[in-house]
Amino acid sequence: MNALMVFTSKTVDEILALGGTGHWNLTPAKVTAMRYAVCTLGDTPDPEKRRSVVGRGERGSAFLVGRISGLRPSRMENGRQRYVVEFSHYATLDISDVWDGSRNPVRYIDEAVLSSKGIDFDKLQYKSVPAVRLDVAEHSNTGSLTIAQAKAGLANHFGVTESQIQIMISA
Repeated sequence: MNALMVFTSKTVDEILALGGTGHWNLTPAKVTAMRYAVCTLGDTPDPEKRRSVVGRGERGSAFLVGRISGLRPSRMENGRQRYVVEFSHYATLDISDVWDGSRNPVRYIDEAVLSSKGIDFDKLQYKSVPAVRLDVAEHSNTGSLTIAQAKAGLANHFGVTESQIQIMISA
C-alpha cells in the first residue's frame, strides 16, 4: 500500500488552513513512506458545513489530492495520538465513487487502485499549499504577541494542548 485515502467532511479551505488533512488515527511509519493522500467527501452532522460542501461532488467522490510532505502530531484522543498529514502541494478534482464504503475513515491503498478509478497523479495540476501562519494582528492591538498568546493561538489552530506547543527564539 503506497497511498493514503481519507473520508472527510472538511472543505478544501479547512484542509489548506491546517496545512494538510487531519486529525487521523494512523500508523506513522506507513504514511511517511507514501507520496499521496486522496481526500474523499464524507458526511458531516453540521448543517452549516453540509451546505458549504454542496457542489463538491457526491458522497465518496475524490475532491483533493495532496503530496505528502510529513506528519505532525495533533492531539490525543482516547489515549491514542492523532496526526495531521501535511501537504506540500495539492490539486482539486471531482471523481465519483472513489471511496469503497469502508467504515474506517483512513485507508492505506495502492496508487494503482486509485489510478484505475480515474486519478492520474502525474497529470494533476498541483498548487503549493499556503504556509500555515498565525496572524499577529488578530491577537494584539499593538502588533506584538506574548509567548502565552502565541501558544494559545497555535494550540487552538492545530487542535492540540498548549503544553504540546514549543516555541524557540534564536537571536
